[in-house]
Amino acid sequence: MTKLAKALVCVTMAVFLCLPAAACGGGQGSPDQLSIFGWSLASVQTAQKTNTPIYAKIKENTGVDLKVHSVNSAAFDEALNKLFNMRELTDLFITYGPEKPALYEKMIKDGAILPVSDYVSESKYPNLYKHLQQYEFLEDNLYYADGKQWSIPTNHSLEHAIYVRQDWINNLNQPEKLRTILTEELGRTPTGEELETMKFKLPDTLEFYRLARAFTEHDPDGNGQHDTYGYTGASDMWSENWIYIAFSGGYQQMVPDGEGGYTSSDASDSAKQAIAFINRLHNEGIMHPDWQTDTFSDKQDKFCQDKVGIIEAHCWFNNIVTGYISAHADQSIEEASGRIAMIAPPAGPDGTRGILGHPGFWTAVCINANIGEAKIEKALTLMDYLYSPEGQDLFVYGVEGENYKVENGEKVSLMGKNASGFNYTVASYDAAYPLSAFCNWTADYFSPFATNADRIVAQMEAAKTYATVEEHPMVQTPLYVKNFEGMISFAEESFMDMITSEANYQEPAGGTVTWENLYSYSAAFNESWDAYIDKYMGDYQGKATIDEYNEYIRNIA
Repeated sequence: MTKLAKALVCVTMAVFLCLPAAACGGGQGSPDQLSIFGWSLASVQTAQKTNTPIYAKIKENTGVDLKVHSVNSAAFDEALNKLFNMRELTDLFITYGPEKPALYEKMIKDGAILPVSDYVSESKYPNLYKHLQQYEFLEDNLYYADGKQWSIPTNHSLEHAIYVRQDWINNLNQPEKLRTILTEELGRTPTGEELETMKFKLPDTLEFYRLARAFTEHDPDGNGQHDTYGYTGASDMWSENWIYIAFSGGYQQMVPDGEGGYTSSDASDSAKQAIAFINRLHNEGIMHPDWQTDTFSDKQDKFCQDKVGIIEAHCWFNNIVTGYISAHADQSIEEASGRIAMIAPPAGPDGTRGILGHPGFWTAVCINANIGEAKIEKALTLMDYLYSPEGQDLFVYGVEGENYKVENGEKVSLMGKNASGFNYTVASYDAAYPLSAFCNWTADYFSPFATNADRIVAQMEAAKTYATVEEHPMVQTPLYVKNFEGMISFAEESFMDMITSEANYQEPAGGTVTWENLYSYSAAFNESWDAYIDKYMGDYQGKATIDEYNEYIRNIA
């Protein structure tokens, strides 16, 4: 994480907006002007100065003007901590809320943030009330919440999928190439029927391994060189959570233990199976060797630049297409789009498929409890409007007459195309769009105006069916808050070591790949896993944390 200079409270924000440190605190000035803080909000200052259509519509309906304080995402955690410690919190601010419970609990106990549920009712701020009803579980599931809601969860829909190079599949299925591949796989000449039934296809389940291996071994881009890989991830290993889930487990979650209780997914048999499989991908050279150090952006570049055939990434399909065109200047948007498939994650042996999701929200918005009743009322008025149907639509469609018109009952974009030929959406057209972080992080993914909107929206709807969340979302006990960061860090470090260890690899039985021989445990791997479990459950207090979690669940059930 980027470190802020010790003496600074708001100077990092000034890098973006030239705001003095003293201006960061909430409660100052007219009730009609609210200060806000988050990351990547700098363009909202431009929206305010030019009174863009979205900004003007919000101001018209709430009477609120905004004073923006913004940092980049890497600086956010430390900046928010400093604002809290120096009693300089803005009137409203984005927070990770219960996803990072240590600070959230401190702010609640300190009286720094408003107990929003005390102020909102069905008759007063009805849109906000309706929104908060979806998250009543937070009142019970957070041991420190005192039966109240202390923030406004920000709408979030899972926006991740698997990307596959469709053109590479087509190349592998060319008759002569396919015959050569099947002769190698079968150890004999394939029959005519096998040449049809064993064609490569988008992976829905076990086909993932076969396709990834073929992408690695059989020159899918046709350049005559052995320079492609089937799959890659990134150094934080979050990208591989879908593999853990496919093995009927989870990732950094509490999951059923098969005995009526719950255990940590990171200590489950499913995690062991997933690690053994990823170890196989790594040691057989199917994963790009740079995955251990690559960033999320790096893996996307490799996909677009003909180095890797399968990745997990956001449903920002047009970003991937743009990257592909950057590496293949002769391709049109339509041609590039046809070379790339975006699909659900492959399922595991019992049909389980998923990508780690959130329980309907990701971050949350807190209101400073110490800004006075007039400002509190304005802050709630603003948030109530943002959660109204009109407020939500602003960040998907924009403003009628400015961003779209209605013809025959359908919304038609007025925004045109950018210089690269992609359709504008409000996210790229109105500088106020980053305010969606206060009410709907994923609004733009549902824009009907985007190039390839049919594919993107359809995938976002599909993602709702494979978003994987805990059965009891956000249950946080004292030991969970104390230990969870250490438990996760130790698990990530240990998983990386086990995956990349050559000694942990044991070549599975040969022949056709089945669930039974998809992975294999070496003696060294079993030893590594057992040592990890002992330390995770003991030194990192995993057992005590899990036991307390189960007791808490029994008490609130």
